[in-house]
Amino acid sequence: MTHKDLDYLIVGQGLAASVLALTLLKQQKKIILFSDRELKPASAVAAGLYNPITGRKMSKTWQAETLFPFLENFYTEQEAILNSRFFYPSTIYRPFISIEEQNTWIAETSQPDIARFAEICQDDNSISTAVNAPYGGMLIHHAGYLNVKSFLSACHEYFDKIGIVYNHRLDHTQIQFSGSKVQYKDVTAQQIIFCEGPYATENLFFNWLPFRPVKGEVLHVVIDDFVTNYIINQHLFVIPLPDGTFRVGATYNWRTLDWQPSESGKAELLEKLSRLVQRPVHILDHSAGIRPATADRRPFIGTHPEHPELAFFGGMGSKGVSLIPYLAQHFIDFLLFQKEIMPEININRYLSLYKK
Repeated sequence: MTHKDLDYLIVGQGLAASVLALTLLKQQKKIILFSDRELKPASAVAAGLYNPITGRKMSKTWQAETLFPFLENFYTEQEAILNSRFFYPSTIYRPFISIEEQNTWIAETSQPDIARFAEICQDDNSISTAVNAPYGGMLIHHAGYLNVKSFLSACHEYFDKIGIVYNHRLDHTQIQFSGSKVQYKDVTAQQIIFCEGPYATENLFFNWLPFRPVKGEVLHVVIDDFVTNYIINQHLFVIPLPDGTFRVGATYNWRTLDWQPSESGKAELLEKLSRLVQRPVHILDHSAGIRPATADRRPFIGTHPEHPELAFFGGMGSKGVSLIPYLAQHFIDFLLFQKEIMPEININRYLSLYKK
């Protein structure tokens, strides 16, 4: 490693770090990424679904009007820059679970702010013969998925090509402060930005934040003669892939935080799938990862209370694909132009937990 005088040193190379790096490069900032590729990033096994109507109560996602147009433009632009295909807009079909839910959403979709994202689905034989939907369902627009593995691979290739990656796990104890700058060994920068995903719980400077990492498992399957023109989503998602196979998920486990797929996780997914899909299913692969979630399910963005040369960008949970592009720009507007970070995502909301 040779001495470099940089604007930003980014720690990590998952989805958050990669999107933040691309956004900073667009601002012509001098950056490098410290990325230990022997570590498993949460993004590597992420299904990549983005959906503006989510949750058990099926509500519009926080900041949906802003986030979803922004992410659509961002990933489309990056496909051209990185010369790779990884962004797949699609419509989600969400079966209703009861007559009451059907009636609720008939009323909801008459409201302009909801009608922008959802509509009641009329008869569609491709769905009715393959999906268990006795109460009908609705179509959710401005949805789809990012092939996260392909996106990260294209980012790795691009970052390697322009020479801004060090395949090295940063040692927090070696960080030094000099005036208004920060130094790591012989690299000097204006700021270090940590995007460490689930490994942030080990960060000596930010481990006071209330992280709540959660394990998730997904299946890669073949489903005989199944719907390929919609993503199906009810208690789990079924995403049609370009090769005719499907990705199915996901589980949520806060107790066992390892990277190993489990028999209980597989059984849970297959049981939910059997209630939704009226076709034979064949498992091709089963994988697991750990989501970098937080106590209040909102991201952690901001600077260290004592060392403003250190910043944090993470805690995106299961909605990283939709949150990260806009929040990366939002964070950069703070770093470069001193615009305020939204209070519901600013790490200052947990300042009372910090002890010197």
